[in-house]
Amino acid sequence: SQKPHRKKVNAVCVAEHGKVIVSGGGDKNVVAWSRRSAFNALPSGTRVMSHFAEVTSISLTPDETHVVSASADKLIRVWELHECALRKILAGHTDIVTSVCTSPDGRWVLSASRDCSVRVWDLKSGSMERILPYSNQVNDVDICSDSRLVVAGVNADDVRVRNVAGGVVDQVAPRNS
Repeated sequence: SQKPHRKKVNAVCVAEHGKVIVSGGGDKNVVAWSRRSAFNALPSGTRVMSHFAEVTSISLTPDETHVVSASADKLIRVWELHECALRKILAGHTDIVTSVCTSPDGRWVLSASRDCSVRVWDLKSGSMERILPYSNQVNDVDICSDSRLVVAGVNADDVRVRNVAGGVVDQVAPRNS
């Protein structure tokens, strides 16, 4: 049987209660595949979307209609899931994009990068709304369920919490066991 990726898989997410699985890998591809072979474009129900370099992170929009992918090519791409069609390219990072997430309200895409920033993008327009600067590369990013607080894993061995408008809220210290 055909494997969805030719190199390592770096990221996965699940849609439609497990019926659709999306993965991103070292082969520069984002692959959407169906456990029930609902997609008929490629063997085994797979569809492929491509970057110019290794895919580092993927996220689904809350309504599961779009996939957001990040890459070592410094770009974020927004794909329509069922058509696997490119809808937007979000450009602005100056180094590898390490992580991407979408806000629970579907308004924002957040991206983390080795360029020492988290960027906040408007999903609908594709415009960059703000840059949250850090003193070290940012390895991971997530946003709280209220879509107001951004949590970033920074390469200085710490976790930083900021509001989406950019103000510093807290630096998280590890809990003592």
